[in-house]
Amino acid sequence: MHEYPFNFSEHEYKNDFIRSLRPSFPIKCRKTTRSRIMDIFRKEKLKIFDNLSSLNCRFSRTMDLWTSNQHKGYLCVTCHFIDNDWKIQKHIINFMHLQGRHTGAILSTAYMGEMAGWNIENKLFALTLDNAASNDVCVDTIISTLKNHDSLLCQGKFFHVRCAAHIINLVARDDVSTIASIIDNVRASVLIVKSSPQQLEIFMKHATDMGLCTKKGLSQDVSTRWNSTYLMLVAAMHYKQVFQRLAILQPAKY
Repeated sequence: MHEYPFNFSEHEYKNDFIRSLRPSFPIKCRKTTRSRIMDIFRKEKLKIFDNLSSLNCRFSRTMDLWTSNQHKGYLCVTCHFIDNDWKIQKHIINFMHLQGRHTGAILSTAYMGEMAGWNIENKLFALTLDNAASNDVCVDTIISTLKNHDSLLCQGKFFHVRCAAHIINLVARDDVSTIASIIDNVRASVLIVKSSPQQLEIFMKHATDMGLCTKKGLSQDVSTRWNSTYLMLVAAMHYKQVFQRLAILQPAKY
C-alpha cells in the first residue's frame, strides 16, 4: 500500500519493534518475502484464469497507463464481464511495467501479449480507452490482428469504446481554460498562503478577525483533475475578503 521496497522486511528498527511485541515472530528476508508474495500472486491468477475459462460470456476490457512515484510507466488492463449469476464482475488481469515510448505499436504489442496468456482472445467484446492519438493506432492494430481469427462481433465495428469520463474531463478542462488567467491568480495566491506555516497562520488570523470560519481551509488543485480546480475556487471564494485585505497589506506578495 505504501510502495515500500521488499528490503523493508529487513529494516533493523522495524524488526526490533516487532520482536518487542512478539519475540518468536518469524521475520523473513527480502528474497523470501518477494517469493511468498509472488506465490500468492500466481495462485490468485490461476483462480481467475479458471474462472474466466469456465464462462461462456464475452469480456470487455479497459486499458490505461499509469505512472508511479518513481516515474516509471505501467500498463493496467481490467477485465469486465457478467458472470453466470448475472452479476457484473471485474478483475485487474495485468499490471505491467511498460518501457520505452508509449506509442500505439508498443501498446498493442503489450496488450496482445498479455491477452494470449488468458486464453480469451476469441471471446472479446469491447476495449475502452481514452482519446490519446496513440490509442487509436493501438486499437486499429489490435482489430486488424483479431479479424484474422474471425472472433470480433460485427468485424470489430463496435470494439473500440472511447472513455466517457475522459471525454467529460476534456470538455470540462476546455471550459476551464476560458478563465485560465483567473485560475492562475487564485492558484498563485493559495500557494503563497500555503508556502509556510507562518503565512498560513497570518491568513487564518485575518479570517478569524473577519468572522470567517477557518475550518474550511484552502485547497490546491491538481492539473489532471478539473474537479480539484473547482474545489480550490470554492474555498478561495470563501476567503475572498481575506485575500483582498492581504493584497492591501502585503502588495509585494499578492
